[in-house]
Amino acid sequence: MFDELRITGQGKRSVSRATSTYLGKMWVGSDYLEETSQDRKKSWVSKDRLKRYRPPYKKTLYVDTIGGFQSNFEWRAVALTREADHAGVPWDNDIHLDVDDK
Repeated sequence: MFDELRITGQGKRSVSRATSTYLGKMWVGSDYLEETSQDRKKSWVSKDRLKRYRPPYKKTLYVDTIGGFQSNFEWRAVALTREADHAGVPWDNDIHLDVDDK
């Protein structure tokens, strides 16, 4: 699966959509919760609400992405206990993974 990691001449890395999805499921765990944001984008949140995966979406503001798609792996130090507390609270950390959707 990870042999799909592609490296461009500038050292940037990207993965396929399938690899991003696989990594997202590993990130949040098998008993993740599905959420939909106000702009109708889906994300998966770990049961303990400490990690979130956002699948690849076209990033129009970031012209330096490979293929223009990125998925996000986010985490926070303290879990919020209720879904209402969770909504709208920014995540402490976020890693972007470029997805080459060829």
